Amino acid sequence: MSASTGSGFSEFFQAIDKAAVIYQEFVTLSSNIVDYFFRTYKVDLEKRRAEYAEKEQARQKREFEKLKKDLAGTKISSETSQTENPESLLFKKTSLNIYNY
Repeated sequence: MSASTGSGFSEFFQAIDKAAVIYQEFVTLSSNIVDYFFRTYKVDLEKRRAEYAEKEQARQKREFEKLKKDLAGTKISSETSQTENPESLLFKKTSLNIYNY
């Protein structure tokens, strides 16, 4: 483009118009990607998180029931409860047999 003669001015505006079209296509594509994310991936991610939370809650419940069962036979006297913390009872009750569930 020449500043003195003005030649190439129409080509310059054609290049700007072409860049605007490319930019608009990019914006549209980006918008479609974001829409796809919110319609599919995010929904699936939330579903998997909920499933994991359910499984984790069930696992914690099973572990708690096992703990209650293990501690059911433990007799706690008033001296024991005042001098020992509850965690120490777990180690007293635990067997060295690692295969004993």
